[in-house]
Amino acid sequence: MEKFEVTSFADRLEMKAFCKNYHELLANCAYGMFSIISGKLLSKSLDQRKTELIKIPFTSDSETLVLFLNELLYRSDMNNKVYCGFSFLESPKEQLTFLAYYQKREKIKTPRYDSRQAKIKSVTFRRLKIKKNSQGELEARVLFDI
Repeated sequence: MEKFEVTSFADRLEMKAFCKNYHELLANCAYGMFSIISGKLLSKSLDQRKTELIKIPFTSDSETLVLFLNELLYRSDMNNKVYCGFSFLESPKEQLTFLAYYQKREKIKTPRYDSRQAKIKSVTFRRLKIKKNSQGELEARVLFDI
């Protein structure tokens, strides 16, 4: 099963991510976003010794997905990091707590994945959708401003 696919490319970029559960959906959306930003296919096999503990409020599945991706995007832009792995921790209902594994952008040495590398400015609520597809997997459609 693919983790994500890019479905359009213009002044906005749309991506679909697929998985079996909500935490995996968050991670697959982040893999897709950082693969687009870096132009490289990221995987859990990247060096994951550097971590950050991150907490964000949990409101609803769709709002939390946007908050999660925008928080990672902000931290990536501010610190030149690419996030490549996530461990979700037990936390209260109203909070999402996770370890985010990262590498400095210049240290990533994976093959180029796509010539459509893009600078993502933000994740939007426009056209955002989380649903179960015909195979019973969760599917999220995410739109990025570029």
